[in-house]
Amino acid sequence: MKACKWREISSKFARNGLRGAKRRAMAGRWRRRVHNRPAPGGKAGGRRALQVCGLHRPPCSTRRRMSAAVARLHIRHRHPAQETTMRPLPAAATIVWMAASLLAGLAQAHSISGVAWDDPEGDGVREPGEVLIASKRMTLHRHVDGLELAAVSTDADGAYRFDDIAAGQTVRLCTRRDNGFSPTHAAPDDVDNDFGDDPANPTCTGAFWMTRSFEHVDAGLDAYDVRVGNFVWHDRNGNGRQDAGEAGIDDVLLELRSADGSLLYDSDHSIGTGSYSLVAPVAATYQVRILLPEGAALSPAGAADGLLDSDFTLAAPGIGVHEIVMASNLISTNVVDAGLVFANPVDAALAFVGVPALAIPGSDMVWSVRLHNNVEPVAVDSVRLRVPVPAGLGDVEWECSAAGGATCGGSAGSGAIDRVFSLPAGSELTFGFVARVLPPAGTHLVLTATADVGGPQHDVRPSNNEARARANLDPDAVFDDQFEAR
Repeated sequence: MKACKWREISSKFARNGLRGAKRRAMAGRWRRRVHNRPAPGGKAGGRRALQVCGLHRPPCSTRRRMSAAVARLHIRHRHPAQETTMRPLPAAATIVWMAASLLAGLAQAHSISGVAWDDPEGDGVREPGEVLIASKRMTLHRHVDGLELAAVSTDADGAYRFDDIAAGQTVRLCTRRDNGFSPTHAAPDDVDNDFGDDPANPTCTGAFWMTRSFEHVDAGLDAYDVRVGNFVWHDRNGNGRQDAGEAGIDDVLLELRSADGSLLYDSDHSIGTGSYSLVAPVAATYQVRILLPEGAALSPAGAADGLLDSDFTLAAPGIGVHEIVMASNLISTNVVDAGLVFANPVDAALAFVGVPALAIPGSDMVWSVRLHNNVEPVAVDSVRLRVPVPAGLGDVEWECSAAGGATCGGSAGSGAIDRVFSLPAGSELTFGFVARVLPPAGTHLVLTATADVGGPQHDVRPSNNEARARANLDPDAVFDDQFEAR
């Protein structure tokens, strides 16, 4: 037998199906056998199946008719458990469907909506807590010639909406910039800024072809300032790249000057995270200048991509510069970064531990001061620790404990602390205090402590060289005559 095909047909069509197949098979001198087969799943009353095994091939026309007839029976009367396979649309049908969808979009008017918000960080991302701007005038223009088609103002929630925009035309949105726009497309569409995207129209969006409605066409505005920033960091390996674990450096002075450096427009000190922000008043070419801390040098400039590299080059001893052009659309930029390397970097970190939220006059208060060397493998050769006794505390006593190779130079004492210590890499000193809370002269106690690194070493994070803590005094713990309320 040269060929053998099985085709399942339902019982109700078995008789007609066999009869038709028999007539066609006889014409080609075929033999056939009919078998009862169990239904899928082993159920009784199974389907009948036709097996046609050919000894001689019938003519082509007969084979085509047989195949078509059996296929029709197979498709129309197959078992319900069998899956249905959808054929893909032909290319021509796909084109027709796309054209119909486009024509449907052109047959109705559409809308554009969004919000205006103040982006104080200038990063182009609308984040929780950022203020929505009310009464901001938004205008709709025909893109081809700039003709103004409509104007609305944002509501109390900063939202606006243009309705009934004729389908098929190309439009753009514009708004007056106060000082500039945030970077465009810096986040997903529902939280990003879409204005300032067209260099030819710096106060507008790009073009919208109105085959559908558009939402989240938002305006992120530097409503008060156009900023240049934003990061100064300790480049511990000196590779000019912001690597994981490399911390920001605070208290570094940066300036925004004219292109020739003669005019000073703004200045700022980096904060504890290393960030800074300078205000650019107009569209112009500026010089961003960094005044290097003692013992610091600049990392190599341009050693990584624009988000993670250092941008400053040395212009004079202790001065690094970077030129930046603020274009006419006045978009804030937050990628002007400075990597600093130090010959002897250290980080003496100071913190209060366990200060109670409420102090009770007449009772004892317990707390600790911890001094830690955060930079490895460099030791702090000399650090002066000062912990004064605050007003409102008496009978102050302390004990010192050391870890990581540090030494206390005396394990206990009383009153204030003003001493010099050395801290090996990764070591720390902890001073546990106990003091009597005196009758209050106010509503709270303020605790302070400072740590000053001496010698040629430079502390890369001076913000953690000072610690403050506060404990409120219990107002119900003392009578007016200053006796304890017990």
